[in-house]
Formats: sequence, structure tokens, C-alpha cells
Amino acid sequence: GIAITESNIGSTYELMNQLDSAWHYEHRAYQQMMRLKLVNNLPYVLRILGNIEDKRGNVRQAMHFYAQSEQAALRENNLRNVAFVRTEMARLYRKRNQLDSCLLYARQGLADGQKGSYKREILAAATLLADVYRPISPDEALRYYDIAAKARD
Repeated sequence: GIAITESNIGSTYELMNQLDSAWHYEHRAYQQMMRLKLVNNLPYVLRILGNIEDKRGNVRQAMHFYAQSEQAALRENNLRNVAFVRTEMARLYRKRNQLDSCLLYARQGLADGQKGSYKREILAAATLLADVYRPISPDEALRYYDIAAKARD
């Protein structure tokens, strides 16, 4: 219904980096979903809210929304969103120079993507892992670049 439409509008604004408009529509979608107890798309909406906060530079708030998205996706057994949001969390940890947490979440995102054969999620997680490992373990980086290349095919 209307909540999904508003979420789609919000995510489009987020991709266009029009963050105030993105927040407006995505937050409205979130409120409607909570009010009507529509849980199916909640992981996606929470992830987009996390993306918006990340782009605004609010890392703590972004991580809060990502963690909520992860939990909602796990409750709904939405493995694709679990994989995607864990890779987003890994990216944020990398930004904060918390490489142990980055590697943990990126590996989890990759494993979740592989369980569901989600090529986009495998590609994102494997590429992140390869980039992180490149300066510290070239062999590991090569292994993850290989996984990314296979997902791309």
C-alpha cells in the first residue's frame, strides 16, 4: 500500500542524495508500518534510514538503524536483507577503522549471501573483504576477489 510507495519514493531520493526528502518519505513509511504492524518490508525501510543517516555523517544513528534492520530481517527470515545490511555494517566499521568488526560482519554478509545465492550481496561483501585484506594479506584479498569475480559472472 501507501507505506511501500512512500518507502520507494524515499529510497529513490536517498539514491539521488536528496536526504531531507528521503528521510521524510522513509520515516513516514516506517511510522505507517509500525502503526499497521506491517513487518515484511520493515528491514528494508530500516536499512534505507541507516543509509540516509550514514550519508548525513551520523554513523552512530546509521549503525542503530542497521542493527534494527538486521534484527527485523532475522525475525522475518529475510536472508537477502540480512546479507546486505551486515555488509553495510561492515562498511561503516571500516570507515571507523574497526577492522576486526568490519571483517566479522563482512564475512557474515558473504556467508548469508552465499546461503541464498544472492549475487549482488556476495559481490558487495567479497569486494569489501578483498579491499580490506589487500594491504594486510594479498593471498586473502585474491581469494575474495575471485569470489567477487564469480558472483559477477
